[in-house]
Amino acid sequence: MKVDFLGLIIIVVLLLGSLTTLVYPLFLPSTSDKGDGLSVVRLGQNTKGHFTRPTLLFAYITFATVILIVDYQHFASWYSYVVRAVDTAVVPGAPSTLELVSAGPFPVLYRFLIAADLLALAIVMPAPLTKKLQVVWTATVYAVFVVSLDALLTVFATMTHLPIGSLSLEGVLVDLFVATFVYLRIVTVTYQLPRPTVLPLLRPKRPLQSSAVIVTVAFLVVSISLSVYFLSLDRSIANFILLLPLFATPTFYNLAFVFFFFLGKKPDTMDSVTYDPINVIMPAFNEAESIATVISYLDAAASTYLGKVYLIIGDDGSRDRTVEVAEEALARCEALDGIVLRLEHGGKAAALNAALRTAVSEIVVRIDADTYVLPGCFTPLPRWFRNPEVGMVGALSAPRTDRGDRWFQKMRNFEELRLFGFNFLSLEYVDSVSCVPGTFTAFRREPALAMDGFVEGMNGEDSDFTMQFGRLGYQVVYDTDIRILEDVPVTLAEFREQRVRWNRASLQTFFRHSPFTAGNEGPRVWFSMIRNMSMRGVSIMRGAAPIALLALLAKADLHSVDLAVILAVVVEFALTAIVFVILAVHYKRARLLPWLITWPIFLALKRVIQMESLFTLPIRKSYLEEVPEKEETTLALRG
Repeated sequence: MKVDFLGLIIIVVLLLGSLTTLVYPLFLPSTSDKGDGLSVVRLGQNTKGHFTRPTLLFAYITFATVILIVDYQHFASWYSYVVRAVDTAVVPGAPSTLELVSAGPFPVLYRFLIAADLLALAIVMPAPLTKKLQVVWTATVYAVFVVSLDALLTVFATMTHLPIGSLSLEGVLVDLFVATFVYLRIVTVTYQLPRPTVLPLLRPKRPLQSSAVIVTVAFLVVSISLSVYFLSLDRSIANFILLLPLFATPTFYNLAFVFFFFLGKKPDTMDSVTYDPINVIMPAFNEAESIATVISYLDAAASTYLGKVYLIIGDDGSRDRTVEVAEEALARCEALDGIVLRLEHGGKAAALNAALRTAVSEIVVRIDADTYVLPGCFTPLPRWFRNPEVGMVGALSAPRTDRGDRWFQKMRNFEELRLFGFNFLSLEYVDSVSCVPGTFTAFRREPALAMDGFVEGMNGEDSDFTMQFGRLGYQVVYDTDIRILEDVPVTLAEFREQRVRWNRASLQTFFRHSPFTAGNEGPRVWFSMIRNMSMRGVSIMRGAAPIALLALLAKADLHSVDLAVILAVVVEFALTAIVFVILAVHYKRARLLPWLITWPIFLALKRVIQMESLFTLPIRKSYLEEVPEKEETTLALRG
């Protein structure tokens, strides 16, 4: 077989050049952050969110998905023609890409959906024209990369006669993996982000946990690849398996989480006959209406603990009667002692740090001023902290219902069951828990002081706090015997405000601990956080696909919908429902199950707000803005 090696070299150069262009900005530390890299972040002002732009983006992607699903054969033929034109420059007479793989043309859908995402984002995003053009440039580079990759894989399949082609499952997974870097590149070059943390990376190697993650992911990918190969005679089934990464990504991770229980190792609790004193720290700002109730719940929980519990409230310059109400409530307590620190307004993290510096016990519990802790919540803590490897403990939360038991509370119940009752419980087996929410965080005081406490100037001080503990080598666990009630939004406006803040926090925390600039913190980063970013990278695309299918079904246009699409959607929601049913029964929340049918609506709403949060980040002044003076990048731990 005649091969034009010059043409082959050109394809390889295009492939490597486009890949380098996509990932290189991720290795450049942010120069927008004027903070110290440890406990202070200084970025521009966040902008106000607008629901219109992300809604238009979601509608556009939904429309594009409908068109692509209905007429994917036409798009696949066009794409195959382009790839074949490149192939014939290397191997004259090379067969069509579609003839070399058994799964058919359906995987081309991924390429076009990702490209549609990027172009829609460039149109809708509220940014200067130069930033929009950068997104278009990224889309162009992505197109060069996928065409070069598919052409190279096709040449490989032509020369080796192996069923490994660009439109196989392997090609789809590579494409989705690259989509994650495309998303991160756009965020990096467009928005102001925190610089990487300079806290020393002291995490010891834990080969068992890291190996468990690698083996699990490899096993699932190989199993699905073999399934595609052996079921290739049934085109619909093969297409169905290829669609799972798009429609059923949560299902893939749910399977991985199950494996973690068997392959990983959870930190052990230690027998404890002593009940060490516990300091509770709580920030408060204009909480006069609820803080007395919060303190009464703490008093009830303290009465069930055999040790001393002391509450330190950091009042963040409240303008109402928060201080007076808190002091009156503390005076009425029977088992709880405490103090209120009168502070100037400096933000939640500043109030937390003031309270932390006042604490004296080795075990500290941070709660929010709207959290109700339940009796018995302190009792398990001494046993966990007897293990020197454990640095932080989280709780199982449920929504408060004193403001009503509305739809958002019911949806949050399902989130909490999945996150705290399953996901994080499995992730702790492989040292991969990336966040313990500030609603209830038990931790060691000395390491917290050594890293200057909670970061100021960004959202997500709780998730960053968790990641910092991981850098110091501590493991993070969840104890479902610790129960709390958290405040949950009851209106759409409250929900939007909360989720915009949470999504900003996820992005800012990722770039503070990016594996490209902050070092390898273990699977907590390269699995958990990369997983979160990968799901964000295709979030709108995944959210739009089921809606597009429902629109087609509503028109009774079944003949234009591949059976694989229907199977993928059914599997996604059926398996998700099974997980929720098991968890709801196990944690005695089965009364919520009739509301599970509205879960897809909640997911679609979350994905729209996720894009809204992206649009609220401050815009970078320029891609090549002035780099600050070089600073020492390693700090000695305080104490």
